[in-house]
Order: sequence, then C-alpha cells, then structure tokens
Amino acid sequence: MWSDERIRSFFGELNGYVAHFSDFAADDDTNGPLFFSRALDDYCASENLTPEQIGKTVLNYVPYEHGFFWWGGYGVSSEHTMYLNLRNGIPAPVSGAVEQNGFIVAEQIGGQIFIDPWGFVCPGDYQKAARYARKAASIAWDGEGIYGGMFVAACISAAFEDNDIYSVLKKGLSVIPSSSQYAKTVKDIMDWHSAHKDDWRACLEYVKKNYWMDKFIGNCHIIPNAAIMILSMLYGDGQFTRSLNICNMCGFDTDCNVGNIGAVLGVLNGLDKMDLDKWFPEINDFQAASSVLGSMNITDVASSAIHFAKLGYKVMGENIPAHLEKVFDDSRRNLNFELPYSTHSMRAEVLENEPVLISVRNTDEDAYQSKRCLSVSAAPMPTGRKLKVYIKTYYSKEDFSNGRYEPVCSPIAYPGQTVSVSVKPKKGMIRVCLYAFDEHEEHYFISSLSTLNEGEWTRLEYMIPPGTDACIKEIGLIVENGGIMKLGGELDFYIDDFSWEGAADYKINLSKEHNWSWLQRDDRTELSQFTRLKGSCLLEKNRLRLFSCDFAEFYTGDVTWRNYSVAQTICPMKGEWSGLNFRVQGAARSYAAVLTKGKVSLYKNVDCTYELLASCFVPVSFGNDYELRVESVDNSIGIYVDGIKCIDYVDSDNPYLNGCIGISSRDGSLAEFGNITVKPL
Repeated sequence: MWSDERIRSFFGELNGYVAHFSDFAADDDTNGPLFFSRALDDYCASENLTPEQIGKTVLNYVPYEHGFFWWGGYGVSSEHTMYLNLRNGIPAPVSGAVEQNGFIVAEQIGGQIFIDPWGFVCPGDYQKAARYARKAASIAWDGEGIYGGMFVAACISAAFEDNDIYSVLKKGLSVIPSSSQYAKTVKDIMDWHSAHKDDWRACLEYVKKNYWMDKFIGNCHIIPNAAIMILSMLYGDGQFTRSLNICNMCGFDTDCNVGNIGAVLGVLNGLDKMDLDKWFPEINDFQAASSVLGSMNITDVASSAIHFAKLGYKVMGENIPAHLEKVFDDSRRNLNFELPYSTHSMRAEVLENEPVLISVRNTDEDAYQSKRCLSVSAAPMPTGRKLKVYIKTYYSKEDFSNGRYEPVCSPIAYPGQTVSVSVKPKKGMIRVCLYAFDEHEEHYFISSLSTLNEGEWTRLEYMIPPGTDACIKEIGLIVENGGIMKLGGELDFYIDDFSWEGAADYKINLSKEHNWSWLQRDDRTELSQFTRLKGSCLLEKNRLRLFSCDFAEFYTGDVTWRNYSVAQTICPMKGEWSGLNFRVQGAARSYAAVLTKGKVSLYKNVDCTYELLASCFVPVSFGNDYELRVESVDNSIGIYVDGIKCIDYVDSDNPYLNGCIGISSRDGSLAEFGNITVKPL
C-alpha cells in the first residue's frame, strides 16, 4: 500500500530485495494459485471442469475465515464474500456474480492475482487458458474482474511460444472484449509507450491521471493495477529483473502485480534470463502455504513447478515423457534435485557456534542416477567439527519472519518412516550419519556412523524410531571430516535422492503440546502440530477441549496416509458429536467416528455436509473415558470402542482412500480429548 513517492524517498531506485527473511511467510497470492488449481486433481483435468467444482475446491482447502485470504468482511473483500456465499449454499459462479455481490466486490484485483496456473497448464494454447481462467475467476469475480483473469492467463500461456512482450500482450487482448475497460486500459498504455518509450515515470504519471485508485470504487480495483503491470512489462522491455523493479517502484498492490508479471516474464524469458542467481538463493526454494491441511503447507518452488507441469500434461492430453517420470514421481517424498536451481529448501549449518563458509547449490557436475544433484561445501572444517545438512519438516510460529496469512503446519516426517539419501565425497574421506530431530525433547535420533570414500556414491538409510511421541522438526545428515586432524580442512560432497517414506507409527502426547496464537491476546486459538478449520481449543492437564458456537475441527498428520489405525481417549460430556476424524482430505472430505450418549456412529463428510453411514448402540455415558479406535484399510472401516468392534463398514460410493486425522465437535457438544496413537495397517 506504499505510494511510489514513499518508496522512492525511502529506498531510491530499487534493484532487488528491500527486506531479508529467514523463511518467507505464506501469502494469499501464492495460496490461491497452489490450491485453486487442485480442482484439476480432485475433479477432472479437462474443460469439463466447472466453476462449481472450483468453488468446492476452495471450500475444501481454505480455513474458515482465517489465514489464506484477506478476510476484509462480507461485501468488502471479494474472497471473504465468495467464501461465505459458498459456505451458505450459493454455488459458483453465482457466488461471484455482480448481481449477487455488486460491482465493488466483483471487480477487485483477485480475479487476476490467483489465476497464473491456468496459463501454466495450457502452454501455447492461450485461448484454452482463457477459458479455464474465466471459470476460475467467476467463483468470486465478474465483469472486469473476470477479464483480468482471462488476460493474464492467456499472456502466460502465449509466453511459452512467443519471445516478444508486445506479441504476448496482443494475444492476451484477443481473448477479452475490446469494449471492456480492461482492454481499453491495456491498449492505451501500449499506445503511450509507443510514443514515449524512454521514461516509465512519465507513464506512471499518465496512469495516475487517468487510471488511478480515485477513479475506481472499492478496495484494490483491478484496473489501476492492470495499468501498472502493463507499464512495467513494456518499460522493462520484457526483461525479468528490470520489469519487477519498475513494478515495485510504482507502488500500491506491489506483491500482486509483481507476482503476475513475474509469471508472464518468467515463462517468456526462461531460467537463463531471469537472474536467478540474484533472486533465488534467499528464497532457497522454500514455499509456505496457509491451507487447512498442515502437511500441504510445507512445500517448495520445485515441487510446485512439478505439480503444475504434471497438470499441464493432463490438461493438454499428453503423456509424461519417459525421462521425466522419475522427476514427477510423487509416490514418496523424494527430493531429486533434477530441476535446475532446485534445493527443495535443504540447508546446512555447523553444530558448533563457529564461523564457517557454507555453500549449498544445485549442480550438473554429478548425480546418483540422473543428471543433477546437490553440492555441499564447508570450510574450515577440521576433523571433529560437524556439519548438518537437512530439511525442516515442521514449522512453528517462531520460524517465520511474520504471521501474514497465518501459516500453520503439521509435520511432514514421522516416527516409523525411513530416511534415505545418496552421498558422494568429492575428495577425501567423510563420516556420515542420518538423523531426525525431535522438537519436543530437543533430541537427535541418530543412525550408526558410516565412513564414505572419495568418488563413490553410497546409499544410506535410517528408520526414525517407531512408536515414539516425537515431533520431527528436521531430518538430514551429519557430516564430519574423516581425514587426519588439522586446523584447516574442508568438506566437499554431493547428495542426491533424499527421501523419506513408509507408514507413520507414533503418538501425540498432549502433555508435550501447547496452545498458541498469531494474536498475542488469545493463546488458545491454535494447537501445536494441528491446523484449524474453525473453533478454538484449550489444552489443560493433558486433555483438550474444543469450543465453537456451531462446529470446531482440527487436523493433523499427512494427507498422503492410506491404511492406518488411529486411537484416542474421548470423554463425551454433552451433546451429539464428539468426533475422531480420519481420511481427512480437507474441510469438505473426511470420515468421522462419533461418540455420544448411548451410541457410536460413522459419518462421511461430502462437500461440507456430514452424512450418516452407520451407527451402533454402545453403553456410552457422559463423563466417562472411552478409547475410540478406527481401522481403515482401503475402503473398509472398522470402529472399536474400548477394544470391542462396533461398526464394520465398506464404503463403495467414491470412498476416501487417503487422508490425515483430526478431532471435531458440533452443535455445542462438549468433550475432552486425550492422547492419539497412529499405527500402520
């Protein structure tokens, strides 16, 4: 929201980052693209995809009025208005229609800022990209809001085949009505640039005079920001870095505008012309998100690129080439470093507090099985000094530089899983062990030590001890110089195919968890290891209570889990719903085993509505503890109360075959929840 004058007086000419972060926090402009496009996974990757299905995708992945979006109020924020419309049974595209919400809401900037993936998945077919974008934008926007989405998606798609920014913009214009305000604005800025090519600030003054915020009603209208985007790409001559800097210096909604032009110009220029050595190291591939599923909120740029590319092959009706099958394999968490610049947010640091020069970079110098790997160097590293190379597998509030859009995570690595990595010393001999770090006890689980010889690839494996209540914060390897003792020395080695796989086998001991909040005045909003759909919670004396006027749901674990059992002690106290959720795929898809007085029931959540599948009389009374256990194998579900099987159900109607776990309360019910045990089946 800074003006160009304020930016100029504070920073002068921009030529890079103006702030530095340990880990970038989540942002709405990345949340939207990451999760709206999952409609192609969850419904269909063809043009049969409907706005209603994209709207259902929003309901599934977006928390209830916190995180993810700017929740500015109904009738104020487009996204907030759309979400509440969808939640209250107004389907897309009516949820975004002018007739439903008015022009102030319908023509805000969101119609274009969340739209990039629809250009990514239609490379070269800009008309198809525009058709997808029309559907996606219509869930919350209308009129100029939709035209902006169609224009941006078409530009991104066209940039795959064009090499001239003017040609890209003209193709973007071809997919929207020439009579629209959006088209007129784009053409006007292009004409101004043709006549005044040397001074972008003069063009900015022209934009202020004709298209600025005072000319359009509502919060963050799409047209002024569209004018800034076109100005930046033209006066940056289609160059990536120059255009980004100009776009930032124009002010107003800088992150949205730079995000859109970065997508267009990143595709147009390709990796070799994006100055990634300037921009990328500080990001280190890391990407945080704010969905309702914590295991999906820890990701990275390379994984996102692979996801969009896989969707692109589906959308365009093409098979994945054989040489990319390994890169695209997501059957396990596999960091293979095959994409240039990819580090998958792996990092390195010495265990002793002494100054050491460290380099972690992607390289094509060597590889374990394919073409690229990660090169790690550190000096001085005399014998005995230890370097750890690792990936964070759990993030808490303290890890982020700020709480924008409230990223909340669940671990992505668990006790019982096996960590694997290939290592090759470039020179000399090194000693290596694999490890997992438990945040609760600040304890390292460490494998046996292996001595590796120069020039040889070695595959190492280590199972994180199963059955523990550890919260795994890091997994990685600890490396030390294996040579003779000397003051100097260095470590120089490659790593590749870093992965972890297998079933989780662990406990959640509530005595080791804690309440927390992004808002200092309320410390009971969130719960460590869990993400929150709605409601609040209170952890007291190793027991957990949920609070809400209508419903409360909290989730944890990994959405990729398939066959497992989950058990928890529950003490129902009043009401009809004390639930243990499982196979949770989001807010709109899950199962719940529910205890209440006199019975246990099995429900299935279909599009945010719980449907009763089965129930059984059980002598349950309020105020007593019961062990509720669920065993789910493929589409078979067994529910046990105090070890006695009460429900045996086979779901043959579009069963949910994977998902994480959770707890829930509805309609004013009250219960106390105890520790959780997860076992593989």
